[in-house]
Amino acid sequence: MLRAQFDLHSRTGSRFQAWLEDRSSRPPEKEVRKYHACEAARLRALAANVTTAPLKTRLLKEAEQHERLTAAPSEPQ
Repeated sequence: MLRAQFDLHSRTGSRFQAWLEDRSSRPPEKEVRKYHACEAARLRALAANVTTAPLKTRLLKEAEQHERLTAAPSEPQ
């Protein structure tokens, strides 16, 4: 039984590795930008309701980072 589990894991692992290396499985640039735009809006909405200054500052900085990622072209890996 252990041998069968090992064989299954090794086959699954190699398929997973192949999937990770496949560039066509990356989401389209448009979807990535949309995700970052939504995250920026979500973080700004959270910051509007936060009462502590340090947390509000952190949320707004993270929102700015997502906005930068929305505007910047992604780097090829």
